[in-house]
Amino acid sequence: MAIVTTEGIVLKTHALGDTSRIVTVFTRDHGLRKLVAKGARKTPSRFGYALEPLSRSRLVLYLKADRDLHLLSRAEVVDPLGSRIADLSRLAHAQAALELVDRLVWGEEPHERLYALLVQALDGCARAPLEALPAVTLAFQLQLASELGYRPRLD
Repeated sequence: MAIVTTEGIVLKTHALGDTSRIVTVFTRDHGLRKLVAKGARKTPSRFGYALEPLSRSRLVLYLKADRDLHLLSRAEVVDPLGSRIADLSRLAHAQAALELVDRLVWGEEPHERLYALLVQALDGCARAPLEALPAVTLAFQLQLASELGYRPRLD
C-alpha cells in the first residue's frame, strides 16, 4: 500500500452505501482512478466541495496494486470550477469535456499533457465568450484525439 499525494479533476461520483461515495478522478500523476471516499455523504462532509464534478482537487490516496478501487484519505479544493460556472451552456461544454475523458481514457498510467489539456479546456469553458464555446469544445476534442493516438486527417 502506497500513500500518494496528487492533483486530480473529479469526473463523476456515485453513492456507495449510506455514507460513502465512489469518485472517478483523472489525476495528473496516476491517470484515471476510482476512489472510495468513506463518510463523503455525511453532512457536513470532511471533504467539502473537493469531490464535486468539475472540481480540481489535491488528493491523498492509499493505492493498492491489486485493486480497482482505492481509498481516498483527504481532499482539498485547488480550483472549484463548477461553482464558478453559472451559465448552463458553459456547464454543458465543461461536462462534455469530462465525459470524453471518462469514456476515452482508460488505464492508470500518467498522462500529464492530457491532464494539462483538460485543465485548459475547462478554464476555456469558464472564460471564453459564449459564442466561442463550440470552438473551445471542438479544439479540445481534436487535441484529445491526437494525444490518444487518433489524430484525424483533415485534408
